[in-house]
Amino acid sequence: MALQLEGLADLLEVTHNNIIKKKRTALIYGDRKYLAVPKVFKENKISVGSGPRIEYKVQKFNTGAAANVGEFEPNNYQFADTMTTGTVPWRNARVTYTYTLKEMQVNAGSTEQQIALIEARDDENMASFVELEEENLWGTPTSSSDNLSILGVQAWIQRGGATAGFTGGNPSWLTTGLGGIDVADVPRYKNYSARFDNVTEADLLAKLRKCFEFIQFRSPRPISGGQIVNEELTYEIFSTWTGRERLVELQEARNDQLGGDLAGNVTFHQIPVTVSPEVEKGKSVSTQDHPYLFINWDALRPYFLDSWDMRRTVEKGLPGRPNDIAVSIESTRNIVAVDRRRLGIVYESV
Repeated sequence: MALQLEGLADLLEVTHNNIIKKKRTALIYGDRKYLAVPKVFKENKISVGSGPRIEYKVQKFNTGAAANVGEFEPNNYQFADTMTTGTVPWRNARVTYTYTLKEMQVNAGSTEQQIALIEARDDENMASFVELEEENLWGTPTSSSDNLSILGVQAWIQRGGATAGFTGGNPSWLTTGLGGIDVADVPRYKNYSARFDNVTEADLLAKLRKCFEFIQFRSPRPISGGQIVNEELTYEIFSTWTGRERLVELQEARNDQLGGDLAGNVTFHQIPVTVSPEVEKGKSVSTQDHPYLFINWDALRPYFLDSWDMRRTVEKGLPGRPNDIAVSIESTRNIVAVDRRRLGIVYESV
């Protein structure tokens, strides 16, 4: 009997619910090349029920009302508006792929073959979607007119120049400030930044230590049997291959337990220094200054529009293609640094 469009739709739904969902979880969370996506899709996301944009609160300053007082000194009643509102636009990503009645009819003699075809089509397109999101999460818009790119890692963690400290301010492409918050008006709304000239303990290593302390990074606690599971880390350090190798060489030169091993792995305060493929490729963060990016995932949060976190939509009978079915996966989201002072960068002077 010939397969009908409704029958194909039912087969897609059953396969999606019973097989594909589980495989998709393994794809997103199991592949070690995805460093940012698991944090966004699994752990830290915030769902927003409605609204044309993301809104979040930032404390500009504290009141400074506390004081040492005499025993009978009267209260000093004060009120100050210490908060401001940041706004970030929604951004969308989508992947769409099709199935035809004919290709399913060719395999109608075997349900297993039909399911294998559905799985393969979904796998290859979801891999494309996840890879795009990994690139997006490390990236940044390049102009204020960019209405497609999300505010990724490179947007929120800015290089601050020669002066070390909380100097990572407005991006050059958005002088009005991230989230509409200008650091000229809210000086506390900056990430930590330091620049090094020499790969030495007195320069590079000292600045890494200072960044670690000033942004209140924390060493991870062993989870089981003394092992630290990377997916559970809230605080992570990322760099390029050259950046990590420099720390390995420092460790070897000191001949101590900074954290390197024969495989070239190194830790800093027990946090692995991880080579990010996106940083290494240079598509997002410049590899020319081999940065060390300190990311607190509790401070860098993904916001999703409710029900639009990888929302799946099935279209039957496409315009001009009555025997096809399309499946679309779409996310409406963006990234917000709820506390930029918990993020840092140490990079080479070039």
